[in-house]
Amino acid sequence: MKEETKEFAMILVEAILIAWLGYLFLYQNYLLYRWHRNLPLPSRVPFLLAGIVMGLIFLWWQLRKKNIIKTMPPLAFGVSHGGSRENAGNNKAGRGCQGSDWGDNQQIRETRSQNSRNENDMD
Repeated sequence: MKEETKEFAMILVEAILIAWLGYLFLYQNYLLYRWHRNLPLPSRVPFLLAGIVMGLIFLWWQLRKKNIIKTMPPLAFGVSHGGSRENAGNNKAGRGCQGSDWGDNQQIRETRSQNSRNENDMD
């Protein structure tokens, strides 16, 4: 068996266990805090679905973390297109926050430390 297949099988077993334990946990807590004697037992279907969703989220997270499934590239919002009237050279969308875009970070830190010293002197 390939290493990837073994790893996928292990992650799948973990996801099934998480789904089962999630279902048990949610149903038990509902019975503990909401259900009283002589009342009919509530349906288990919503708790079963919630457990399955928990297992699927765990499976997706593990497969994405281990790079077994390929993720979509991040979407770039605000990127100028060839036909738009925006200046493509001025477009800073998608680059993230850079020091030159938002001012000098060292200057911001110094200003904050001076402000905190001034507040401490007032006390």
